[in-house]
Amino acid sequence: MTQLSINYAKVLYELPVPKEDVLQSETILKQVPELLGVFTSPVIPEKKKFVLIDRIFPESIKRFLKVMCRNQAMDGILDTFAEYKKYYCEEHGILPAVMTYTRRPDEAQLEAVKQFLCRKYKKNQVDLTLLQDPGLIGGFVIRAGDREIDWSLRGRLKRLEKKLMWR
Repeated sequence: MTQLSINYAKVLYELPVPKEDVLQSETILKQVPELLGVFTSPVIPEKKKFVLIDRIFPESIKRFLKVMCRNQAMDGILDTFAEYKKYYCEEHGILPAVMTYTRRPDEAQLEAVKQFLCRKYKKNQVDLTLLQDPGLIGGFVIRAGDREIDWSLRGRLKRLEKKLMWR
């Protein structure tokens, strides 16, 4: 991530652009990667880029995207969206986390995990993404920020193996 992406993300956050429109724009650019090539191409006239923006993106974000095109900064738009999400979460006390599991936890277990993470990281809310990985053998792994909480059987076996190797 560059400082430029961080700066654009903060500007985008300050604008009256709904979060849903930002996420929708990011989805569009990820689903049609050729658009990024068009927006970053020096041979395609700015007016044609603006016509595309007007046709494709939500109204609330069009002006922002045009400014990025005009400043030739569209090559960092996906980084800008990623930084926007991080900044949004920081400002709203939301902890983004990923839980990898072998067997999907029920709603009560998920709620308990969210409450645990809220207390541990002193956040108001947890945005928990769930991923299934049978390779964990059993249990789960939670990644939040730069921390990892490994309660998987695979992780326990690795820790046991390390202890035995040290003896």
